[in-house]
Amino acid sequence: MIVEYTGKQQFSMLKQAKEVLVDFYADWCAPCQKIEPHLKKLVAERPHLTVLRINIDKFHIAAAMYRINSVPTFIFLQNGSITRTAIGYMDYTQLVKFVS
Repeated sequence: MIVEYTGKQQFSMLKQAKEVLVDFYADWCAPCQKIEPHLKKLVAERPHLTVLRINIDKFHIAAAMYRINSVPTFIFLQNGSITRTAIGYMDYTQLVKFVS
């Protein structure tokens, strides 16, 4: 499932879901736009994975909380704990490895 961030209440999802991929992005970011189809394919193949997309221009405070300086930036959480982070574009194969 892909969820577009709309406010603080969605951070509770990070603790409840088993696996969450947080995608910090911006509408003007070409690599962010290029990776979106990969995210859709990924959640179709991994139904237990939740992708939380956070637009840094709309929610700069959320981005600041995680010290996001570049987009795209990805944070992978398992059982509410951050296990990995990555900055920059990933092709589909790299994205699968990142969440595995």
